[in-house]
Amino acid sequence: MRRSVGVLLSVLLLPVLLVLPGLRLAAWAAQEATPSTTVDDSLPAILQDVDGLTVAVALVASRDDGQVSVGVTAVNLAPGAHGIHVHETGVCDPAGEQAFASAGGHYNPTDEEHGDHAGDLGNIEAEEDGGALFLETTDAFDLDELRDEDGSAIIIHAEEDENDPEGESYGARIACGVLAAPIPVEPAATPVAPVASPVVPVASPAATATVVPVAEPTATTVAEAPDTDADGLSDAAEAENGTDPTNPDSDGDGLLDGAEFETQTDPLAFDSDGDGFGDNQEVVNGTDPNDPASVPAGDPSVDTDGDLLTDVQEADFGTDPEVADTDGDGLSDFAEVGFEPGSATGTDPLDDDTDDDGVTDGAEIEAETDPLDPESL
Repeated sequence: MRRSVGVLLSVLLLPVLLVLPGLRLAAWAAQEATPSTTVDDSLPAILQDVDGLTVAVALVASRDDGQVSVGVTAVNLAPGAHGIHVHETGVCDPAGEQAFASAGGHYNPTDEEHGDHAGDLGNIEAEEDGGALFLETTDAFDLDELRDEDGSAIIIHAEEDENDPEGESYGARIACGVLAAPIPVEPAATPVAPVASPVVPVASPAATATVVPVAEPTATTVAEAPDTDADGLSDAAEAENGTDPTNPDSDGDGLLDGAEFETQTDPLAFDSDGDGFGDNQEVVNGTDPNDPASVPAGDPSVDTDGDLLTDVQEADFGTDPEVADTDGDGLSDFAEVGFEPGSATGTDPLDDDTDDDGVTDGAEIEAETDPLDPESL
């Protein structure tokens, strides 16, 4: 199904505008009043800060006129301009001396000076209440380039990008979202030394009939490699492939990371073949999660309530496809379950107070308390 950029961005970003306070709906409507064209493909991203709180949602979409649209809506930014860039690696790790250094530098395949990087998008302007809206088009990259073996990310900086070719003038990386995860490297098979079969001596015809018992081969005990999350993939293999050794299902698609190597699906992608159906959903329904032409019954593009989860995905989660916030807790169903690593609050989309502390999940997110910990109030 092909939809206009204006309509697609409105549908995808509306739940966030409703859930996250302080954005200017009138400004969004004014921007969306501009002429639009049809969308051929898109990459969504949830941008989170170093504390794991959602700061923004982005949509990078290719269009039939050859351009790429970039739409971002954000909250809780300091008023003023903030540099915004596409980065060369699809990993958003806040740890380390520089937060989100894991995303690498700006996307710059032609080795240009700063200001002319393909990933240089300019600035997103935050208003006094911290809300910001950004909508630009570019022909500096296409979505297939962003899906290369390193993946890609989108980052918001603390300060304005003044296009200084001599160096960074835009401050710390304050929010990061994965547009495309790196393509995982399949763990190399561990060579197994062949076990020699015991040789039974054959008696010569003149030999007596004495039978020499042959000892059974002793089983060799092999120390198992550590597997912290018990997902069938060792911690070492997870480190090599970029999956989370403490999370048995890194991409949240319902298949354990180890099982994804059995099915040959991507353990960092909810939907490996990009057909709109989660990998586990395809396995359960008997379709091929690696073949976009093999899909369960139902239209994967239909999102009746506009909450970023398709009706088919909502059936999988048990949420109401006609209500953007099934449990009425102030968080959209998508905000609670997400579809990329680290993109969800982890709360229950069917329970308005996941930790049973008397305060709804949405109210806890707004108050910056932990909706999963009843002691955090």
